[in-house]
Amino acid sequence: MSKLFTDYDEVRRQTAEALRLAKEAKDTTAAREYWARAAAGLRRLSDLEPKMVDRARLVQKALVCEERAREGTVVAGGGGEEGVKAEYGGFGKEFIFKSDTGWDEIGGMEEAKRSLKYAMALQLAQLPENCFVELPSRLLLFGPPGTGKTLLASACANTLGATFFNVKVSNLLSKYVGETANLITALYQSAKSFADSGLSVVFIDEYDALAQSRDRSDTSAHSAQVMSTLLAELDGLTGKKARSNVLTIVATNRPWDLDDAILSRMDLRIHVELPDEDAREAIFRIHLQDRGFALAPDLSARLLAELSHGFSGRDIQRVCKKVLLSVLSEMNAGVGDLVDNGGIRGHTLRFRPLTRADFERAIGGVAGEEKGSPKSADDRYIKWARKTG
Repeated sequence: MSKLFTDYDEVRRQTAEALRLAKEAKDTTAAREYWARAAAGLRRLSDLEPKMVDRARLVQKALVCEERAREGTVVAGGGGEEGVKAEYGGFGKEFIFKSDTGWDEIGGMEEAKRSLKYAMALQLAQLPENCFVELPSRLLLFGPPGTGKTLLASACANTLGATFFNVKVSNLLSKYVGETANLITALYQSAKSFADSGLSVVFIDEYDALAQSRDRSDTSAHSAQVMSTLLAELDGLTGKKARSNVLTIVATNRPWDLDDAILSRMDLRIHVELPDEDAREAIFRIHLQDRGFALAPDLSARLLAELSHGFSGRDIQRVCKKVLLSVLSEMNAGVGDLVDNGGIRGHTLRFRPLTRADFERAIGGVAGEEKGSPKSADDRYIKWARKTG
């Protein structure tokens, strides 16, 4: 075993002990000492940590511990939610995303939009006096990759005027035992704090990586702890005689991998399908005409929709980007020279109308990548939805 690995384990042990003692400290003097010791240990661990995402998380925890050391924070009870709040501080704020997505910026997906608007209407409308009903506060979006699930969640947050937490599962997963559960708790603590003066929408993508079925043979005690925490946070959003001010929207490309207990908590399950021809036409219009780019006489958004059968919204976005960058390069070949002589700031880039040939090359390139049958892919989601009710 290398010395570096041995040092890492020892520093981690000492840091965990310092954190425990900090949370159990009875007075500010002891609390300051242990929070400072924990912060130094976390800084040392971040120096030894090879993965950037874990290094950043350790530094963030160190900053929180340093603040606790300055304040001499004493944690009442020594653990639980107060302990998580003390150790993880402002975790969650980094995921706040200013949502300005409108429904008209999302091409197609009319059925999914109708379902989500219905859920939003229930949140915005008034209930009859003295009546209470548990309104949908936990929504599952499922379907093939690249179909616009994040855009839908963003539009929901914008409609509600809510604080939007846009979270990828990789930001929550940690190799340290117990930390993933603590990060989930800290995320919801942050969402609830912002919901005190309005609404919060917590959107978690790739949810299957966090909430996999416990029927799997390789389920660990760590996974069970994560699942228990997820269920507790989801259950905490309902059941009281008041509306929940925190909405959870989760997305997955693999709904069949989700745990049954998680599925049972989802108030609405919305299938986000691959765009049909009308939807593809709308998506091309959003990325081209609505952004000021002209099409040549031999081209239309309808023709592009016909040429891109089986493409997702993300595929169409990539096609448009490839075409636009190619035409930019063609029409502005010498623009790099202007950087040297200082003339670039006043220069306007040139464009020309986009042709069918431009798009045939780009569509062929995207279609040539590994892509399964779009119909068979969508069929699997339809069958799963029918099977699970």
